[in-house]
Amino acid sequence: MKNIWKITFLILLQISCSNKEEIVTKTYFLNYIDKLPDSNILTSDLLTDEQNQIIKKYNLCVYIPKDFKSVVDQEDKDAFIFYNSKDSSLLLARCFDLNDTINKQIKSSNKINSPIYGSNYNDLSEFKHFKLCEKIITDSLIGPFKAGGTLFDLLGADNVIHKEFLPKSKKYKFGEFTILFDKNKYLFISSLHNGYSEDLDEKPRWAAFRFKSVIEPVNSIIKPIHPQTIDKVLEVYTQTSSLSNLKYTFIDISNFRYSIELKRPQISNDDNLVCIPAAFTDLKTFNVDGVNISNGLMNNSSKFNNTLTGLFYLINNEVKIDDINKFDNKTDSLFELIKVQKESLIQQILLVKDGIAMKFSSKDKFQRRCICIRKDGGIFIIESLESITVNQFSMDLVALNIDAAIYTDMGSWDEGWYKSGPNLVKIGNSRKNTNKQCNWFLVKHK
Repeated sequence: MKNIWKITFLILLQISCSNKEEIVTKTYFLNYIDKLPDSNILTSDLLTDEQNQIIKKYNLCVYIPKDFKSVVDQEDKDAFIFYNSKDSSLLLARCFDLNDTINKQIKSSNKINSPIYGSNYNDLSEFKHFKLCEKIITDSLIGPFKAGGTLFDLLGADNVIHKEFLPKSKKYKFGEFTILFDKNKYLFISSLHNGYSEDLDEKPRWAAFRFKSVIEPVNSIIKPIHPQTIDKVLEVYTQTSSLSNLKYTFIDISNFRYSIELKRPQISNDDNLVCIPAAFTDLKTFNVDGVNISNGLMNNSSKFNNTLTGLFYLINNEVKIDDINKFDNKTDSLFELIKVQKESLIQQILLVKDGIAMKFSSKDKFQRRCICIRKDGGIFIIESLESITVNQFSMDLVALNIDAAIYTDMGSWDEGWYKSGPNLVKIGNSRKNTNKQCNWFLVKHK
């Protein structure tokens, strides 16, 4: 009788194993968006033997970024799942073979060249694998993918396309989907975040997955920035407000050349040092909100926005910040002067004038940024480290010895960058609507 029960048990066990549902490797790794955080999930500081075999097979460069742990999953040992418990960030990646069928799907997808998105976009509408992944990570369409870009060119692939999206999971504020291609393979990378400052250590998260065609190690692409090694020309430092004890980043842009640009400045241009979104974007037209002049060319001359209380403009390359009410009927002569000098002007929110903070009733909290003039005449871009009200921002600027300050576009439009020596530093915590930015404040060498 005992032998009969043993045989029966083995048969049932075999049936159970044979009926075990097979995982779908194309999408399984994305299920960790809902699984984490989970203290019962096994994590490691090292890559597994199976992952190292995948790295060798596909000729990849993969590392676990600072503050991340690698999830060990026995169901799909070829996937890379990196989790950061400090800021709840999640990096998911898996490599797949590329064949003619997939190539045709990508090439037959819609190419886009529009006033909103610009050129060199692809919506991947015919790429079946991507459409499966899209349903898992977001409730809406991710939208067209941008091809290339200076940072993404460093990832070593023949082709790189990328797009930010709003995750289906409410645990994350924003995500980015990146796909690297060469003639033999493609690498899906999905990263989800709640806002973070660009890593400046030797293992930044944006470069955790690369193809090996880039010879330089990652720490030669972006090096750590410390106070003693910050570029002598463009000085960047942190200062604390004596009023609130909040910390602010100062980018000293004194003695450079300035302009408002309506075409996205190129990171690859060595003369370009700092770039941030400037005026607001009109959500109906996706053009500059309010009257503006860019390098002497007048735009929106009939669309004066009376709700924007300040003017930022340049005369002989000198930064000017004024209350819009100061000008009354003199704006026409001011506009003519700026046009003749081929300078720039925008409307924006006035924060500080003559050392006095403007008052604001809004209780909304965002990361804040401005262009300002210190009482000693220095010109700065100042950015809060935390999300704060605009009223707190204006009061802290006065406490930081600022004489005049004008707001710049933030929220989901906040992505900007600056160069410190050979290093590129991206700023802004949200970066959701970077592709819809329509104007930029540019700082460059004289």
